[in-house]
Amino acid sequence: MKETKDLQNDEVRVFLKDYVVDLLRLMDIPGKVDIQKGSGGEYNIDISVKRGRGLLIGKNGEVLRSIQFLIRTVAKKTFQRRITIVVDIANYRKKRENFVQKKAEAIAILVKQTEREMAMDLLTRKEIRLVRRVIEKIDGVRMYTLGKGIKKNVIIAPEK
Repeated sequence: MKETKDLQNDEVRVFLKDYVVDLLRLMDIPGKVDIQKGSGGEYNIDISVKRGRGLLIGKNGEVLRSIQFLIRTVAKKTFQRRITIVVDIANYRKKRENFVQKKAEAIAILVKQTEREMAMDLLTRKEIRLVRRVIEKIDGVRMYTLGKGIKKNVIIAPEK
């Protein structure tokens, strides 16, 4: 049974690597693709490129999320099951996470000093969860969200 599962994992990994390499070739962006199986069963696809990094990431990671969605959809259709895939380019996701965390901390400090609400940029659900964890650790401030859809506006406000 384990051999069958390992064989399936190798098949998925080979498929993902071939698909991403073909995608980069079609975009005329030379790069290197590394795929690792995470501890949670997800496939982590790391794309390294010398040029075209901004094109692949897009504004606030929009293109990166679209590429990830495309790869997930094709993999699900090919293997007839849901496959968790996380795509990263030049460690963008970690850098973005650190940026959002530091910005939330800075805004929370300003809110405490001025006692006025301040808005952050539109954030994804994952980024909102990150901001919520940051704000919970800081006394005297709270947060709430506005908007509908995939991205929402986060407001950091003084506690009442």
